[in-house]
Amino acid sequence: MNCFHKQPKRQWIANFPGGMMFYLDCHLINIILQVKGVPLKIHPFNRCTGFEDVTGEDSGWRF
Repeated sequence: MNCFHKQPKRQWIANFPGGMMFYLDCHLINIILQVKGVPLKIHPFNRCTGFEDVTGEDSGWRF
């Protein structure tokens, strides 16, 4: 899942634990749990890109 939000919204996302994952990917978690079941391990890749001085976790890409 990918999208681009302007700087004000990406900074607003800093108010939530998990950043972009909390805001956007939460819609996928219910589907994944129904198909795959409860995971044995979870590896978060949330990070702050620092793009346009955003301080929240605005990326879930693994670099």
